[in-house]
Amino acid sequence: MRAWTQYLFNQLYTNFAWAYDVVAAMASLGEWQRWGQAALAFLPRDGRVLEIAHGPGHLQAAMCQAGYRAFGIDLSPQMSRLAHRRTLRYGPHLARADALYLPFANGAFAGAVSTFPAQFILAPQTLAEVHRVLIPGGVFVVVPAVRLIGQDLFAGALRLAYRLTGQRADIDALGEGRFEAAGLRFARYAVLTLRAEVVVWVGSKPAG
Repeated sequence: MRAWTQYLFNQLYTNFAWAYDVVAAMASLGEWQRWGQAALAFLPRDGRVLEIAHGPGHLQAAMCQAGYRAFGIDLSPQMSRLAHRRTLRYGPHLARADALYLPFANGAFAGAVSTFPAQFILAPQTLAEVHRVLIPGGVFVVVPAVRLIGQDLFAGALRLAYRLTGQRADIDALGEGRFEAAGLRFARYAVLTLRAEVVVWVGSKPAG
């Protein structure tokens, strides 16, 4: 089941990227973009912010509108095209790149962010690269998951689907261990929306 789900997700991120927003909206009861934007409150206003795996560009657009100096990377050419179109009015700073090999100088960013990323985000090399490109005192903000709090039948069905497709019960412990091993001080927060508790991780690079 999980292997099949991962295959479908990969297709949705590449060959069927045109359907991503529709599927995401259905899977989140219309709250997908709001869940991702929960990360904004934890990002620094001063300095550049890098989004890792920017997807169709909704968070990029939101950051630009809010006055962040936003940059983004993604490996998917289909997602890159969608994000470029969505952020064209802002003069986007987007590149196709791998999170394992970030094409930026040491200390290039005050913050980095990734929302609902795949498992690569917790790879030791990814976290080492994030640590490298952050300034001392910089933060890495990740929205890894949500916990649905609605009591209606549809929300109950989605909770079951999330369990069947592999949402891990120990996700916070896993994140904390990987962040700390990479030299990032870990903190967990929860942001409430109408239907969900959005989990937000903040990894801080020590200032000195």
